[in-house]
Amino acid sequence: MSNYIEILHSVSNKLTDVTEELQVYQIMNDGIKELLPNSSFIIVKLQPNDLNFRIIHSFGFEKHFSIIKTLLGKDPFQINFPFSDLSEMKQQEFKSRKLHYFTDGIYEIANGRINKTICKTIEKILGISEVYAISFCIGEQYFGGATLFIPKSTINTGKINKECLLTIESLAAQASFAINKLRDFEALTIKENELLIAQSKFNQLVNQLNDIVWIAKSDGTEIIDLNNSFEKYFGYPSIEFNKNTNLWSDIVLPEDKEIAVKSGENLSTYGNAECEYRIIKADGNIMWLHERKSIVYDKTGQPIQMGGIATDITEKKLLEEQLRLKDYALENSPNAIAFTDLHGIITYINNGFLKLFGYDDKTELIGKPISNLASKDDKPEIVLDSLQKGKVYIGNVKPKRKDGTIFHSIILANPVVHEQKTLCRMTVFIDISKQKELEANLKKSETNLLKSNKEKDKFFAIIAHDLKSPFNGMLGLLDILSNDYAMYTDNQRLNIIKSSNEAAQKAFSLLSDLLEWARLQNNHVEIKEETIDLNKIITENIKLSLNSTQAKEISIKNNIVQNTEVKIDVNSINTLIRNLLMNAIKFTHSNGTIVFDFKRMDNSFEISITDTGVGMSEDTIGKLFKLDENASMPGTNQEKGTGLGLLICNGIVTKNKWKMKVESQLGEGSTFRILIPTND
Repeated sequence: MSNYIEILHSVSNKLTDVTEELQVYQIMNDGIKELLPNSSFIIVKLQPNDLNFRIIHSFGFEKHFSIIKTLLGKDPFQINFPFSDLSEMKQQEFKSRKLHYFTDGIYEIANGRINKTICKTIEKILGISEVYAISFCIGEQYFGGATLFIPKSTINTGKINKECLLTIESLAAQASFAINKLRDFEALTIKENELLIAQSKFNQLVNQLNDIVWIAKSDGTEIIDLNNSFEKYFGYPSIEFNKNTNLWSDIVLPEDKEIAVKSGENLSTYGNAECEYRIIKADGNIMWLHERKSIVYDKTGQPIQMGGIATDITEKKLLEEQLRLKDYALENSPNAIAFTDLHGIITYINNGFLKLFGYDDKTELIGKPISNLASKDDKPEIVLDSLQKGKVYIGNVKPKRKDGTIFHSIILANPVVHEQKTLCRMTVFIDISKQKELEANLKKSETNLLKSNKEKDKFFAIIAHDLKSPFNGMLGLLDILSNDYAMYTDNQRLNIIKSSNEAAQKAFSLLSDLLEWARLQNNHVEIKEETIDLNKIITENIKLSLNSTQAKEISIKNNIVQNTEVKIDVNSINTLIRNLLMNAIKFTHSNGTIVFDFKRMDNSFEISITDTGVGMSEDTIGKLFKLDENASMPGTNQEKGTGLGLLICNGIVTKNKWKMKVESQLGEGSTFRILIPTND
């Protein structure tokens, strides 16, 4: 019994120091050899990669090895014995780690993989009487086993007893535990190496990241690990955290501290948090961070550590701000801007588009063809053809609004291209209706100006001729007096002087009217309204024309009662009445009549002057206030005029924003009506 204990003790000590699995099999081989020195045995190992048993050690076969090899036809160490060949019962026996006796010897242990005759021959050569086998395993983990070939001589010695069998089983158990320990250690070593490699790769990766990666104690009081990006972006060395554990929170922008504090509270409450805030870098610049952090818990739910990643999003924030500004500028542009897909379907419109086209909601247009906005005068296919060729189209169009009205617009349409691919199309409408209206008015004004200048040229030619005639007559008469004074009698000289005076009076009258007309044309006439008695104004002008009316025995009737008060510019009404009265006297026959009337209305009053003179045709009335058509006509007594009287009247009416209407028929006299607003 003591010998078995010594063998067990020796094997146990040796197994304590093993570092390789092969050493275990060698020690097992040596232990069995001590127990059964006259027996033969083999040690097999279950190959983990293909689950085949393969012989790795043998004892007692040396002198018969070549014969066995010849019988088998191959090296026994190269023969595979699949674990799957074992029956379920034998697999269960294998798990038990009990020494098992095989009644059919080698043939049974080989699961029929070796010819039975060969098996019996080998047994006979080796003198084998009994065959035993035992496994090396722990639960479902199978490592290998030992097969004992016992000769009859050994059995006869009585060594194959209960103590021997128990010792062999104990050796197998120790070997199994040693192998299991080695394999666990090997697996752990592999895992540790893999972990070290992974950690190294992870650290390399983390330190190459632009993101700031940190790990801290579970309570956040101390930073355990911090990658290189912290110093790169923050400008502070990592060692600063050893001096100030609050460094990170200290450099948060004051306006964003509440966000950072709230994020910390969420981390404690929910185990994770995410937020964006700004920090002040060591150089004083501001940087935006997007931070994601979480707490790691053990199986019991206790926090082990916390960590997080902080990403520099400064550029992203700047881009977002630029996009917001661009979006605001786009949305609030005074021009109408629309985006369409490549089929011309509207995908976006700004507020300016709604306003210009008179729509209330963007949904009324989005999803509709932009060509729907074209009027019948437009040709959208020309714009489309230009865009399909990748060209920018600029032109004038006349699109229609929601209410159907047409307006003038400049259209700018261009493809939006990115990386040589057309993404969509942008169309801008610029309302030029006012410009078109101004152009039309300018053209009209230009036409009127040219016409006016032409009329003035003709008018001034007439005036020059009219001025030249009296001056020629006056100069001729004065020349006679100057050179031949003594040749004429006093009466003759008096007649010459009178004729000269008449010529001078005519020239002066013409110049006075011309000056008055020029003042009206150049806006040098000041309008100053005041309350007057209209009857008094009419009466005074009638008195001034008394010589002319008496000479033609014309009666003037003033139907405007006394104290007819009106608010009006005195100079304007005086000049107007005087010229109209002189015109009426000029073209009224002797013994004719001139009548002044007055009528009040809701927002105006009317002054009219009617004569029983020669009257006018419609054609003549149409020429009264035209410079190039106006020519002074002799009166009923061949009175001469300047031709400016009615032009001055028309200028006064226009200047005061009054209205003048002429009613006349040939041979039946004329009526001039002046309509003056009261502005009450």
